[in-house]
Amino acid sequence: MSLVSSEIYDAVIIGAGPAGSLAALHLARSGKNVLLLDKAHFPRSKVCGCCINQSARRVLQRSGLDAILVQAGAVPLKQLQLFDGALNATVEVPGGHALSRDYFDTALIDAAVAAGAQFLPGVAAKVCQSNAGGSRVQIAQHGLPAFAEGLMQVVEGKITIVADGLNGHALDQLPQFASSVAANARFGCGTTIAPSSSINSYYQPGRIYMACHQGGYVGLVILENHAIDIACALDRSFVRQKESLPSAVAEVLAQCRLPLPVPAEQFAGSHWHGTDALTRKRSKISGQRIFVIGDACGYPEPLTGEGIAWALESAEAVVPLALAAIDCWGDDLAVRWQQVHGRLVSKRQLKSRLIAYSLRNPLSRWGVLQAISIFPILAQAVAASLTHQPKQSVVSK
Repeated sequence: MSLVSSEIYDAVIIGAGPAGSLAALHLARSGKNVLLLDKAHFPRSKVCGCCINQSARRVLQRSGLDAILVQAGAVPLKQLQLFDGALNATVEVPGGHALSRDYFDTALIDAAVAAGAQFLPGVAAKVCQSNAGGSRVQIAQHGLPAFAEGLMQVVEGKITIVADGLNGHALDQLPQFASSVAANARFGCGTTIAPSSSINSYYQPGRIYMACHQGGYVGLVILENHAIDIACALDRSFVRQKESLPSAVAEVLAQCRLPLPVPAEQFAGSHWHGTDALTRKRSKISGQRIFVIGDACGYPEPLTGEGIAWALESAEAVVPLALAAIDCWGDDLAVRWQQVHGRLVSKRQLKSRLIAYSLRNPLSRWGVLQAISIFPILAQAVAASLTHQPKQSVVSK
């Protein structure tokens, strides 16, 4: 089997989501020989809230990619509506956009390829132990017996960037990169309902609807193609109690006085995707000729686009170190990436964790929504800190 040439690449990047594709784009623009790998074929569905916040948009602008939002007809977002039973509050979140991951991820890959990166979809990849001379990655066609003899190929690069996301297994052969999962971590799930006349007119473009419940939360948003995206973080015990994902999601919406987006039969018959446990951390995110970026570094419960922003920002931040590593590797580069990434996202991810955990308890949820209603400056400050933006205005119902 020969999936790629036997040449030594400057960088092998595993994972073609926003982090991997953006890193590939910048390295290719710098004249580096880049191989971008992903187990999926694109476009592909993804469990995601599909919200691109101001932080993410600023990275796209700096990368010369902000035209993606215009070309796609991304829906400008103005408000985040929080619901808890009969109580609700609205936070103004100007500057964000809703855009399907099918379109967004494919557009980033296309940009990387146009810059000169080689893209190989449909392959599983595992990082081998690197050495002073280079990094080695085993690849095999995804879906075939796992790296069986004769079905595997080894590709070499001066560095490897791992951006294989929450569910990735590229680092499984390197125990020092093991991640730890929070004991009470929820799992992610979601679906995208195709545009049709049956979508409930209650849900309007430009708003993020977030229904909070003891068993988890459900977010809904209208996309650029008029489909409705549903992304959830739920407790497994709650889903087992309700006997199915659609039933659990319907229960959360009902408790928050929100209608089903489509008739019950169509809702139950939608194709739902799931993820591994969400809240996890990888204490080691760099090693000899290896950099880990994006969701592969760790993941809290997401809110309104932070996940995509963190992925893009980490990709942008790793590029100078990656370029230096390609030209001349030094162990200090691994240490510096640990430090750079920590400064970049650790505090913001901590804020997201604190907000997410405050929404787990009925009393604290009630307090949060009441505080937003009475003291909107509190939500204003949180929204600004999560996106590194000047304070935004907040209104309440």
